[in-house]
Amino acid sequence: MSNNNCPLCGSNKTEIDFVCNSNIYADELFDIYRCGDCGFQFTQKIIETSNEANHKVATLENRGFIGKIYNFAHGIMLQKKVALIKKLTMLHKGKILDYGAKDCDFANIMANRKWETTIVSSKKCACKEQKFDKVIKQIDEEKFTALQHKYFDVITAWHVIEHINDFDIFMSTSYNLLDENGILILATPNTASYDAENYNKDWVAYNVPYHLWHFNSSTMMQLGKKHGFILERRYPMPFDGFYISIMSEKKKGTHIPIIKGLWNGFLGWIASFDKCSASSSIIYVFRKK
Repeated sequence: MSNNNCPLCGSNKTEIDFVCNSNIYADELFDIYRCGDCGFQFTQKIIETSNEANHKVATLENRGFIGKIYNFAHGIMLQKKVALIKKLTMLHKGKILDYGAKDCDFANIMANRKWETTIVSSKKCACKEQKFDKVIKQIDEEKFTALQHKYFDVITAWHVIEHINDFDIFMSTSYNLLDENGILILATPNTASYDAENYNKDWVAYNVPYHLWHFNSSTMMQLGKKHGFILERRYPMPFDGFYISIMSEKKKGTHIPIIKGLWNGFLGWIASFDKCSASSSIIYVFRKK
């Protein structure tokens, strides 16, 4: 499947930006296109598959020292996500939907804090084997659009929007499902980040062909506006740059990727202090207009 027009704004002024090889199969090449009107980047030659399958195939190496870095950062970010939701909603408990839940760590924490928690996942999630099963509801992706309107206080999609085949359906459905004061939280890699500009086609967060869409702050704001949302706030994800830089160095074939990757991750982290738009990944907070 290919896109003749820009999937974000509909313009026919699209052209190839560069060619990027797969993180999984190095001899597979994919075209990254850019829209001449809105600047949106997208992968041409889309592979139609479930979001869960995309997640599984797109998972980067999580073993050894690199895996320890990833797991350490993951644990810290889980707590930061919970704190962020409490700060934004000022609620001690409410109704939350987590779209594309992969390991259920976030859903488990929210359920443990007495939030009514729903996850959208096409496969049996890890939380089904844990003690929070009774307070976590799981639905298939196909049933997402049939949920009760104006029901949820929060909808989250952590590093999921880039995998969704039709982001317009996801955004419009999220708008309908949220309470009038509800918030939509999206986290996704940032193509305008320090590390994206440093590594260009070797930036592993392009992760073709499993990342279909490639956002920055401008195009994410346009996506929200298109579906009746206002982009209220952005937050950097400070640890992503370290991991992504190490894996990008590995992709390039650098002799000592950990050292150089940590250094470039540090430089990106410093840059994100000055401006959020330099962060490797960004958390976007939307509210209804």
